[in-house]
Amino acid sequence: MRERRNHWIVSGILLGVILMLCTDYPIAGRWYPFKAFPIIVLAFVAWLLWVVHLGRRLSRSGRGKGARRRFYAGFSGAVAASLIAMALAAALGARIGKSLCDREVQQAVAAGLQDDCQKLLRLWAFKDDIVFDSTPEYPKLPASLRILTPVYVVNDSLADTNTVPNIGLCKNGSGGFAGGIRVFRNDHEAEQFIDHWRRNFEFGKDFGCQRIAAGVYYWWQNT
Repeated sequence: MRERRNHWIVSGILLGVILMLCTDYPIAGRWYPFKAFPIIVLAFVAWLLWVVHLGRRLSRSGRGKGARRRFYAGFSGAVAASLIAMALAAALGARIGKSLCDREVQQAVAAGLQDDCQKLLRLWAFKDDIVFDSTPEYPKLPASLRILTPVYVVNDSLADTNTVPNIGLCKNGSGGFAGGIRVFRNDHEAEQFIDHWRRNFEFGKDFGCQRIAAGVYYWWQNT
């Protein structure tokens, strides 16, 4: 009886840790999934420990005719239930992560993100077309941009004179502008920019976007 109680305690703790990690992964990686990669590794290791612990416990739970069948039925059922629970926890974490992203962007918009980006498009008072968070120029960026803690801010109209003017706030820095916020002068110019990408790339595979406010868009793309 005591052994069985200890088994349920250990199983409960491991499952609690696993579900917590599965929920936390999409929250911590809401802007840059690879940043939260160690969390998913820990969740996988914890799940393997739980599976081993469960298998050892169930293998000792019975002897005789039909015991093997009961073992496989109980083991496979418990593993399947754990995977479903992990998927639900990750889905919950994704919803929370998206909500947090929306809140961060709305805070920046309320602080004047659109107006500040319009001013930067009119007067870019920096040496290069990109300002990284590690450079002395970074603190000179408007506060509304720094609220989003971008890895770098790029003036696309300087980086590529043939593109629609926009300010990009990169949130991950994985070798290029793979995800973050783009701010355009208006929605019409944003649609022109998006149409260009639609003609040259596959929406949803090579890039994606979502309007947040007038001229302000979530943006992600393969690099």
